[in-house]
Amino acid sequence: MIFNRKIIIKFIICSLFIAVVAGYKDYNGYHQLNFVVDMESSVSGISQVFYDAGKGYNEADSCSIAVQNGNWKKLTFSILPAKAIRSIRFDPINVPAEVRIKDAWIENKQGDIIKKFPLQDFRPIQQIDKMDTHNNTLVIHTVENANDPIIQIENSSIKNQGRWTDYIAKRGWAIIGYGLLSLLIFIGLYSLIIFAARNEYFVGKIWLLSIAFSLLIVARWWYYIDAYSVNIFFWDQWDFYASFFEHKNLWELFRWQHGPHRQGLGLIVAKAVAVLSGWNTRAEVFAIGGIVCFAMIVALALRARLGQRLCWTDAAIPLIFLTPIQYELFAGTPDISYSSVPLLLLMLYCLVWVVGRGVARCGAILVLNFLLIYTGFGVFVGMITPCLFGAEALHAHRARDRKGLWLALTGVAISLLVTGSFFVGYQFSPAIAGFRFPIPEWWRYPQFMALMLANFCGVKGVTVLSYITGFFFLSLMGILAIVHTIRVLRPQVATAESSSDMIIAVLTAFTLIFCINAAIGRVPLGLSAAQASRYITHMIPGFLGIYLWLVTLPPGVLRRFLLVAAVAGLIAASFPLREADRSTLKWYYEGKTKWKAVYLQTENIETATRAANFTIYPSPEQTRLKQKLEYLKKEKLNLYLDTPALQLNP
Repeated sequence: MIFNRKIIIKFIICSLFIAVVAGYKDYNGYHQLNFVVDMESSVSGISQVFYDAGKGYNEADSCSIAVQNGNWKKLTFSILPAKAIRSIRFDPINVPAEVRIKDAWIENKQGDIIKKFPLQDFRPIQQIDKMDTHNNTLVIHTVENANDPIIQIENSSIKNQGRWTDYIAKRGWAIIGYGLLSLLIFIGLYSLIIFAARNEYFVGKIWLLSIAFSLLIVARWWYYIDAYSVNIFFWDQWDFYASFFEHKNLWELFRWQHGPHRQGLGLIVAKAVAVLSGWNTRAEVFAIGGIVCFAMIVALALRARLGQRLCWTDAAIPLIFLTPIQYELFAGTPDISYSSVPLLLLMLYCLVWVVGRGVARCGAILVLNFLLIYTGFGVFVGMITPCLFGAEALHAHRARDRKGLWLALTGVAISLLVTGSFFVGYQFSPAIAGFRFPIPEWWRYPQFMALMLANFCGVKGVTVLSYITGFFFLSLMGILAIVHTIRVLRPQVATAESSSDMIIAVLTAFTLIFCINAAIGRVPLGLSAAQASRYITHMIPGFLGIYLWLVTLPPGVLRRFLLVAAVAGLIAASFPLREADRSTLKWYYEGKTKWKAVYLQTENIETATRAANFTIYPSPEQTRLKQKLEYLKKEKLNLYLDTPALQLNP
């Protein structure tokens, strides 16, 4: 029998565990409490609510909201879920002002009022000149130089609202759904493994662990994307999305230049996502995540074509492609053109070289070469394609294959013409001030490259360990690129080994070219700039090339040892994500969230920037930021898709 009682029990236990974990997260959100106050202020400023949950009043247990003068608004302050609250303190404004309050209460996430606070329970503590009640409205006058007026709300204690029995009664169906879905996934995967084992695709419990671990990697990838993406344009997006504001046609989008590269196919994909989603940045981020996952699948297909049958160590490929160290893809400045689409196109490009033949392969390669050259830093493939066609022409000449020779020479000519077309109307843009090349301290270039590669391995900072790690992989990639290029050029009959040589040379050469370009362009920013998260995606091809080289080594103890070491090293690189990366992720998320919340309340760029202590764009006037925000408001796009977010955590 495929299933026995023990297997079923294990699956049920695992499914229950997943359901409980997912239910706990939903439970916390379900019991979210909000302090709501209906008020107006004579002056714009910041209101803040403190709640004593057993630790006294502190910044961690508080919530702030920007207040705009002259309008009555119901301000909603978030309170931690499932907490027993001893008392509440309300700081109505942080500047001298007259504040009017009609009503105040505590409500749950479903909008049910838990407790109302009579206006007579508001007691002044400091920097309050006088308080009066007129026509059911509390009028508060602060002192002349007020910066922290405080009001204590009497009788504001609230019992713990997080009773799990109530939650089960109302949301039990969600927990059951999580459990059943998990159970179905376990049963499906187990059936697949049994089927594959019976057909001799793979055997062994370690395969089960490898698949489960790969699924964990995929789940972690989507968790980070969902948890840290915010629906608002950020930094360069306000510039390269100018093509959307200006309603450019598809060809103009394809040739649109931002910085040193063109946007190409990526901007067309971004346009399609924007049209379907209302310019939702989170939708674009999920598209980026899906494209990277698709590139990973293509890489697995490439691995299956090049080496022996798939083995458990191929979990290294999800580890390489879905590393969260590349978090700027989704948490920083999402740009489909920059790296995700070029990564997918490069994987398809390599796969076609392996599986294709004759005219069809030549045509497909030229199409992918064209798309790569015009899309982000895929432009570097323009240096590789003529060389590969040149190598094919050399082999055809040696074999006296006239048809193959002319086909390869045609490929060389067309690929060179496409590369030339890229520069028609191109404007050199180093994207940083103070750029110069070369610099007198030439050794900083290899140092910069080494630090980029060390960052992929999770080795942070400008340290001796970073240099040792980085220079090791820099040397290894350089040697692999040179050796396998030489092997591609030698006389040989087309075999799986020759295909491996070509692909390893392409992948390692691409990453090396990118590293050289980044070092030349970014060294003026300092060596620490080498460890920017956005470079990580362009490191993926090089590390995939190293892994494919390990796979193609002769069978033996050394090969097994190196493959196991590679998987262990990749796990250590991002499990767990380093503290510096986690801090930056949090900074992006909280900064964007706060800026967006304040701007939706005040529609003032300076106020939002000051309140959030976060800049959404460095020079608002330069990019006409206010006009673009007004356009988004008029068309109800991007940040205006959401219900105005009044919550602003300090």
